Amino acid sequence: MVKNRRKITKNPPTVFNLLSALVGPIITVITLRIITVMYDLDFDGPYLSLAIITFLISFTIFKEINVQSLVYSGGFGNQTKDLLGGGLLLLGILLFLGYATNSSEDFSRRAILTWFAITPIILLIGYSLFRVLTWKFFSSDRYTRSVVIVGLNDLGRNLSTEIMADKQLNLSFKGYFDDRDSSRVQKTDRENMLGKLGD
Repeated sequence: MVKNRRKITKNPPTVFNLLSALVGPIITVITLRIITVMYDLDFDGPYLSLAIITFLISFTIFKEINVQSLVYSGGFGNQTKDLLGGGLLLLGILLFLGYATNSSEDFSRRAILTWFAITPIILLIGYSLFRVLTWKFFSSDRYTRSVVIVGLNDLGRNLSTEIMADKQLNLSFKGYFDDRDSSRVQKTDRENMLGKLGD
């Protein structure tokens, strides 16, 4: 039976939700660290504070882009839109904090502009890679559920077609249970008959 399909197929383990929430913050901070190395800047004082603040803010922003959304919805287009939206929000918050605290003079303008410019690209690459790895993991047999459909009718056929066509559901269609005699079942459906409703 395909009851509670959303609950069964769209609820990855909590550890993966946590990992997906950390992808954005980690990439953002590592990128900042690389930029400071490129420009021969000390990663302490204002830059260390910036890294901590960025991590906390980006964790709040990017935690919505979790394993569930990466694997089951949106595809590359929505992923790009979400990342750009989150990146712009992060940029706006950081610029506001720099202006409000009058701390922008503590940073190399060239380094910060480089960071702002390349971080969205690296985020997109990082999340795309994470999406692929996550999809491969959840496509394994460990997370695939077997499904049988009660009732061999047009609705049941449409449902089985949808299950077999959409690999991201992680459902494996096994067949039908129906009380009709095999002589009343289409030839193409007989091989998928598993038994009667009472079996």
